[in-house]
Amino acid sequence: MPDDIVLKASLPQPQSIQTAPPYIVRQPLYITNPTAFTAAEWRFVAREPITRMCIRYILRELGALEYDINSDTPERDDEIIRQYKFVLNNADDGDGLDISLSRGMQDALILPMAGNYDLAYDDDGHVIGMWAIDGATMYPTYDTYVPFVQINPYNGLDRVYFGKGDIARLIFQPRVELDKKAYQESPVESAFLAIEALSRIYIYYLKQLGDTPAAGILDLMDFSESEAVEWAKGFRELLEGIDPLKIPLLYDHTKPARFVPFGRTPQDLNIVENFKRFAEMVSGAFGLSIGDLRLFEHERVLAGVEASQRVTARSGVGYYAQAVEDFMQNKILQTQYTGIWFKYKLGMTGEEQMEAQLASTRALTLNTMMQG
Repeated sequence: MPDDIVLKASLPQPQSIQTAPPYIVRQPLYITNPTAFTAAEWRFVAREPITRMCIRYILRELGALEYDINSDTPERDDEIIRQYKFVLNNADDGDGLDISLSRGMQDALILPMAGNYDLAYDDDGHVIGMWAIDGATMYPTYDTYVPFVQINPYNGLDRVYFGKGDIARLIFQPRVELDKKAYQESPVESAFLAIEALSRIYIYYLKQLGDTPAAGILDLMDFSESEAVEWAKGFRELLEGIDPLKIPLLYDHTKPARFVPFGRTPQDLNIVENFKRFAEMVSGAFGLSIGDLRLFEHERVLAGVEASQRVTARSGVGYYAQAVEDFMQNKILQTQYTGIWFKYKLGMTGEEQMEAQLASTRALTLNTMMQG
């Protein structure tokens, strides 16, 4: 490690803490949230079912991948490799990398503050501990030397200040606006309008499935006033009680009765097609396709499914896996100094293995045809 690289020495427990004395309330510059919603509100938005399915799909795929830590000189770096494997396997006080990464990924997929980790270093500047930080408690201070603060949501005066380099951040799409430079545009924020549209569709269907009848007017056409009033009274009495056979009758009229609804019908709104379009917009914001969520698969042919899986492996899960690898190498393993790197095995969800199997099958088929 170069001597000019200054790293904080600490014990393997959450450090990076610069707590003001109890008699001083220190607030560097100002604390503000320039995003559209608070962190709690963004998490509520992300509870929409299609959004939750996208997040769960990404977390499942990444959690199913095996990883390894490698080096160009594994014999020389054997000790430090074992140390970093121990750190990752015991992240978040022993919860392990999968759970710790899941916490940070969820914040990175949902919150403008992205995923944040508190790091502890040894005397040589190597990471010896990492803990996921609740992004809902993090705020930028816009101070170069103390860029972030963690505020207790139940006591605003209880704060922890993080110096420059004290935390590692998992960011997917950084913002360029000056007042939002510490934030990102999460996939949930990108798909917000489509998520809102899906939420309105759910509410519409819930009302359709409820016991309240549709609002409208029953036009009895050539019924007289007394006949219409008497029929309405009899119909109301018909619906009372527990008799399962309730059949209203209309007779002695030449023009057909007609119900005029106040709102538009599901057929007029084309609800199913609209649902599919908005669901595709939400999944697309995460780099996935609607087929990855096992929705509307009956409408897809095999070739389309295979093509969609290839795109997802490259631009969806593949992108997030690459982002995690870069995060681990730049922030945790410090590859440029240590010479060791983090790598997922078998490519993106076994894509390399699948390609090899397909190539072998094609070669076998060609040899069989040539011999025949």
